[in-house]
Order: sequence, then C-alpha cells, then structure tokens
Amino acid sequence: MKQEYGTKPGQDISGASTDTNDPEVIANQSALGKESIIPWSTLMSIVQGTRDEILLLTEDSNIIFANDAVLNRTGLTLDQIVGKSCFEITHHQEPCQPSYDACPVAECLKKSNASSTIVHTHINENGNERFVEVKAEKIEGHNGEIQFLHISRDVTEQKKAEEQLRQVRHIRGIGKVASWAAHKYNQFATVIGGYADLVMMGLEEKHPAKNDIQTIIDANNKAAALTEQLLGYASKQTLNPKEVNFDNLINDIKEVGIKLDLGATNSLAKLDKEKFMVNMKNLIAYLREIATAESVISVHTRTITLQDYDQSQLLPAGNYIELTASCTEIDPKTDKKTHLLDPSSSASNLTGLELPALCGFVRQSGGDVLEQRIESSQTVVLTIILPCI
Repeated sequence: MKQEYGTKPGQDISGASTDTNDPEVIANQSALGKESIIPWSTLMSIVQGTRDEILLLTEDSNIIFANDAVLNRTGLTLDQIVGKSCFEITHHQEPCQPSYDACPVAECLKKSNASSTIVHTHINENGNERFVEVKAEKIEGHNGEIQFLHISRDVTEQKKAEEQLRQVRHIRGIGKVASWAAHKYNQFATVIGGYADLVMMGLEEKHPAKNDIQTIIDANNKAAALTEQLLGYASKQTLNPKEVNFDNLINDIKEVGIKLDLGATNSLAKLDKEKFMVNMKNLIAYLREIATAESVISVHTRTITLQDYDQSQLLPAGNYIELTASCTEIDPKTDKKTHLLDPSSSASNLTGLELPALCGFVRQSGGDVLEQRIESSQTVVLTIILPCI
C-alpha cells in the first residue's frame, strides 16, 4: 500500500486495522456481515476516484487524511496538508468565514448529531467564494477517539443556475404586474392626451396657458413611451416582424465611439426593425452611463448553433445569431451586485426599464438575453441570442 496516503497495509484511513484476523474486525462482523469486508485496494480506489473532496479530521478539526481531489485542487502534497486545520485548506483563513455559514463539524459536536449536511461557502486561494455541499460524519477512531469524515462537493454552478432561475421567475412575475399597469395607465393617458390636445386646439397662439398645456402633452407622451417599455419588459408589445439582414441593421446604428465587429455576414433574422433599433440605442445609452473615460464599448456579432452554446438552456436547438455588447473599465461606483436586467438597477439618467424592455423584446422575438460581469477587467457583457431564418 502506498505510504503517501499516510497509512499502511492493514489499516483504514483512520488507522483502524482491516486484517480479517484482527479481533476488532471479527467483533464487528456481527453487524457488518463477513461479506461486507471491503479489500483495502477497493476502498482506496473509491476514496481516491471520487470527485468529492474527502478529509478525515480530529475532534479539533486537524487533518489526518485528504484524498486526491483535495490535493489536486490545492496543489499541495499530503504531507503539506496533514496536521493543518481544515479551515486553512477550505477557507485560507480562520475561523470559517463568513460567520453566518454554519460549520458542519461544529454542528455535529454542538447538537451531538452523528452527521450534518449543509451548503457552505469556501474561499479559494484567490479569495473568491465557491459554494460547496458539506457532509460531516462523526466516527470513532481506532483508539476510541472522536474523528470526523468531512466530504464536500462543489455546487457553485448549481447555485448560479438556481440564481438565474430565480431572476427569471422574478422578472416574469414583475412583468405580469407591469403589463397590467401599462394597460391601465394607457387608458388614463389616452384621456389626458386627448383632452390636452382639444384644449390646445382651442387656445389662441399667444394664450398664456399654451406653454402649460404643452408641458402636459409632452409629459404624457413620455409616460406613453414608458408604458411601451413596460409592455416590452412584460413581452407584451405589438410587434411587426420582418426579415432583415442582421449585420446591416447593426451597421445602421452609427453610434460615435462604438467599436463594431460584425461576423454574422448575410444572416437573416425576423424582427420588428423599429423597436429593435430603439432597444439597441437604449442598450448603448446604458453602457455609456456606466462607462469611464478609459472604457471601450464594443458590439460583436456571429452565427452559432445552440449545441455549442452552453449558457442558455431556454431555447431549442438550431442556428442563431449572437450579438455581444460589452463595456470595459466600468465605473467603480456601479454596484457589483446589481443586475442590468433588473429595473431597480437604473443608471442615473435612465428610467431603469431600458434593458428589461430589451430583454422582453428579445424573448418575445424568440431569443434570449444573458448577462455576465468579468471582475478581473471590470467588464460587463450583455449577450443577445436571436434565431436565424
């Protein structure tokens, strides 16, 4: 048996004998059954073959053993790990942080439970959080001492997927309310605008109230545009889709300071051209709001197949056009926890519905929108996926 695992033939990972002639093993056979004695090589193959990280700990949380999954992630040898506290390996700080995360080993001790399973936050070498599901089992060592089997599984991607699903449900729930509110307000706005126009028509050219009435009309028109955004957010707009050459459409934006890289040559999409252009200009306006003097705003297009697109699970397989709009070196005042597609994440001079309306429009057009934030370069990326025809 390999000595680097901190054991020798005839011992399990806690130091207990596996020799079938050992009195302790024989005494346990009444509970385990003779056929359940697992050969040492098989046991170690299981322990070393799993992707789950396995630690054997003392009652004081010091490491006795670590499997290959732990060694591979940390880049350390077993000799470098044995004797350290578990939080030095899993959190790179002490004690377990953040403080609101319960320690599974402490839970076993505190509640006298034989086992405890929780979702815990671990910190990697770079200080980034990762989510793990940890199961701690209290076991008895060879000499009767308390030990803990600490098994952890990385569930970071699962947590991200759950958060994305929560955001989708949140947005769709708000969208239903937004649709109802927009329709109701449109009824009032029609009356307000109609009567304001009638009053304006009845006034003389130099009447002192004319400017006030025009202010009412202008405000009502802005409110009508806002309700259109609400309907877009709820994916309830009335669309007039037509076949368009997508790259030609993007090229018509002609915004100053925008870097275009168009690779969806001759690809056609079926879109409401007018509403798409409004939404794209709102997207660029938002990116300008969060940009700094050093920022680069770019728009890139290409054609993809969904099988190659591993981020979206909401669209059927097929050929798509991908538009990626990004802004580097964003304003550090921009809250890292905000979501661009959330109406509450509004830039200062915008209503907050510009990007949610874009998202609703794209989904109503058979596509999807994804948001990504790259912390290392302070970059935000918004990806629009639309079906090719």
